[in-house]
Amino acid sequence: MARPKTHSERTIILERIIGLVKEQWRITTNDVVAMFGVHRTTAEKYL
Repeated sequence: MARPKTHSERTIILERIIGLVKEQWRITTNDVVAMFGVHRTTAEKYL
């Protein structure tokens, strides 16, 4: 079982997701899951 991400790790990931969306205008859930290793529902929440 993977260790839970710390608050600071989650914050960094979310900032990167938001930055990528602003750069590329869109990003898929599968891309986010593959890049950051977050759960699919977590990725969907922030897209």
